[in-house]
Amino acid sequence: MEPFRSRWAILLAGGEGTRLQALTRTPQGLAVPKQYCSFQGGRTLLQVSLERAKRVAPPDHVIPIVAAHHAEWWEGELSEFPVENVVVQPENKGTAPGILLPLLTILRRWRRPAVVILPTDHYVDEEGVLRDAIDRACEALEPRDDRVILLGMKPEGPAADYGWILAGAADSNGLRTITETAEKPDASDAARLYRMGGLWNTFILVARGEALLRLYQDSQPLLVKLFSSTMRHHGWNLATLRNLYAALPALDFSRDLLARAGDRLRVLPVRGCGWTDLGTPDRLMRWLSLRRETVAPAGGRSAADTGPERPKEPVGAI
Repeated sequence: MEPFRSRWAILLAGGEGTRLQALTRTPQGLAVPKQYCSFQGGRTLLQVSLERAKRVAPPDHVIPIVAAHHAEWWEGELSEFPVENVVVQPENKGTAPGILLPLLTILRRWRRPAVVILPTDHYVDEEGVLRDAIDRACEALEPRDDRVILLGMKPEGPAADYGWILAGAADSNGLRTITETAEKPDASDAARLYRMGGLWNTFILVARGEALLRLYQDSQPLLVKLFSSTMRHHGWNLATLRNLYAALPALDFSRDLLARAGDRLRVLPVRGCGWTDLGTPDRLMRWLSLRRETVAPAGGRSAADTGPERPKEPVGAI
């Protein structure tokens, strides 16, 4: 069984949230990245995600990656974290550099870690179900395992705005081979995948840290070389990272790495737990319509609130 202490969680909190900017603007017109907004009038998405991460890894093994220009929002929310655990990237060059930077940070500090990658734009009704699935994936890892495990959510319908996975045979741990993937298929293809028992791709991943690094070395060797050279000669500091990032192309982890992973990929089906990816306006509006909630920036209050007794107001167009 995988020791809990060897687990690390990477929180992807460096995105711009551009698709939701029309809904996450303050009355003054400031666009607040979605991870620093509350869509329930309480905790922000980042705060909810931090609690999720601390259920699956030791609190001192949680590594948020954030953007330097978002400091006004994350500095307060991450004040409890050791400075060395908050990985700051100078700009957003896609999820591939955004995962590699914290991954290399972890590998400098721990041998053969089990790494859990968590987006910060998810809502889950039954957190215990998701936690148990992540536990199962971690416990399925062998000491020198090369597999990358995706969590696949049991779908609530034939939604065309999610990524889909068709799974093959299961092993003794419940991990299944992947026979087909589709990123945002059209309506007819989504209906077909739903009928065939397809799963929604949550982009929650579990793997050995070294296995993820090998995935980068096989698919994006130049990226690894650039990061490793910078680390070796200059260390991690924002000035040297700015020079590095200025020369980087934008790379997507799913498209530019996972799509080339071949038979190393596995999927672990997760039973329905009220999981929602709040990454698009349509999904967010559907989710809010079920809960009749408001949107507020960091801290759970509308930017227009001036006192604790004032009712919360929506931000932006809601």
